[in-house]
Amino acid sequence: MSLGYPDGEKIGKDELFSVVKKIADTISIPLSADIESGFGSNIDQLSDTIRRVIDAGAVGINIEDISDFEEESLLPTEKQAERIRTIRRVSDSLGVPIVINARTDAYRFGTGDESTRFEETIRREKAYEAAGADCLYPMGLTDKERIAIFVKGCKQTSERYGP
Repeated sequence: MSLGYPDGEKIGKDELFSVVKKIADTISIPLSADIESGFGSNIDQLSDTIRRVIDAGAVGINIEDISDFEEESLLPTEKQAERIRTIRRVSDSLGVPIVINARTDAYRFGTGDESTRFEETIRREKAYEAAGADCLYPMGLTDKERIAIFVKGCKQTSERYGP
């Protein structure tokens, strides 16, 4: 991050929203904000983050499924799907059709061999899409052939936006 903070929710929430507002007030294009894992361990805290980031001027967010940055552990899939449904409900209640980019780190930090982690990545991203995510971000997936399989595996998104 440009302010010198390492990745993983090290910046304070108030400072994050201040920076988002400063950027949103300066640019004339839509702004998407990286809210890491949502800056909250429960739904109320996540809802507060979403309200505040929208109030600051963001119309898109990136949300990760990391539960503990130090341990590189993942949230259970259904818990993250519920968090995505919450983001959608909050943004809809504010009249802002926020773009949700759902990132999973299952390919990097999941358990098992590469093939197992890849299948878990597809499973998670399909659940996140069903929960209301607009974009899918399989962090660490760089192999061209696996990316093609991933896109086919997440067929609803590819049908919506093209092959």
